[in-house]
Amino acid sequence: MVKAHFTRLDGFVEGRPDNASQLTRMKAEVQRCVRIHQGSGRATNPPHVWPDFVVSMRTDRYASANRTIAYHFGLTYGLRPDDCGLLETASATATLNSAMGSCTIDLLAKTATGVCDALAHGSARPASPAPASTLADVDEAMKKSPDHAGLAALAAVMHKYPPGGTGESKTVLGLECEVWKNPLDPTGTICLSTGGTFMASDSHGKKGQSTMNLETISVAGIKEHAVEAKLDAMVNSNVFAPYLAGGFTITNKAPRK
Repeated sequence: MVKAHFTRLDGFVEGRPDNASQLTRMKAEVQRCVRIHQGSGRATNPPHVWPDFVVSMRTDRYASANRTIAYHFGLTYGLRPDDCGLLETASATATLNSAMGSCTIDLLAKTATGVCDALAHGSARPASPAPASTLADVDEAMKKSPDHAGLAALAAVMHKYPPGGTGESKTVLGLECEVWKNPLDPTGTICLSTGGTFMASDSHGKKGQSTMNLETISVAGIKEHAVEAKLDAMVNSNVFAPYLAGGFTITNKAPRK
C-alpha cells in the first residue's frame, strides 16, 4: 500500500460554438440524415437518448511523494451516416511520471511506451517542482492526436504545469484549494488543493501543497469539477502500474539516471 493524494474529476469540452450549440447542430444533422435515408428507402436508427456533452471526460489522478499517474477516460459523439445513429468514440489512457521518466499507457490498445519500469518508478526520488508550462508543451500535447486523445494529452499538460496563483482560494468537497491562472487558456483557472502530510512529487508553490486539481473553469476549453477527493489515502501500489495486469505490449526505455 502507498500513501497518495487522489482526485476524480468529471468534465467536458465547452468548445466554440459551445456544447449546447454543438448538440443542437448534431440533432439537426441526425434529422437531415433521417429525411435523406427515408427518401431513398434506407433503414435508420436515430438516437432516442442524447448525451449531455459532445466531448465528455473523466480524470482519476493519484500523486504520491515520488510518482504520479493520471487516468483519462473520454467519450466523443458524432453522426453515424450509415443509419443516422450516434457514433461513440471512447478513449482510455494513463500517464505515469516520476524522476525516472514518463510512461504513456493506452488502456484500450493495451500498450505501454516509455520509461515503464514499475520498480524504478517505485524507488524514484521525489521530483523537484516542474517549471511553468510553455507554448512548446502545448504544441507537443496537441501533436499527439487531433481527437479526444489529444485533449487528454492537453489535460495532462494542464495538470502537470500549473501557472501563477491569483491569491484566491475555494473549498471544494471540504478541501481548500488555491486558484491559479491557466496559461493554456487565457479565460480559464484551475484550483489546486493544499494540505496533506506530504508534498506530491510534482508539487508547485508553497511547501505542503498537494497540487490535486479540484476544479477547472474555462469559457471555451476544458471544464472539470471534482466528484471525489482524498488526501493521504492508502492505495494499492498497482494503481501506478496498470500495464502489469497482463496482456499489455510494453516498449520500455531505460530510466533516467
